[in-house]
Amino acid sequence: MSFGVFQEKTTTNHLSLDIMKSLICKIKGHHFNSNKKITLFIKEFECKNCKQKFIIDAYGNIIKLTSYWKDYNTFFENYYLKNSL
Repeated sequence: MSFGVFQEKTTTNHLSLDIMKSLICKIKGHHFNSNKKITLFIKEFECKNCKQKFIIDAYGNIIKLTSYWKDYNTFFENYYLKNSL
């Protein structure tokens, strides 16, 4: 019975750590590291604190990397590699 209580506490501690990391990003802003360079114009970034992935769109805005943007990046990367040869 006490094992279930112990497991619940570790899960709660893990969740509170994730909440603290995302809170730091909300207060101070994200700390970006370049994750992947797809082409000259398309780059993926990852936040050092919360590990979320971002991309720069066609207008120069930094947006979250969603499944739509992942599919778009793979298509554009394949197209770019095929035509650069």
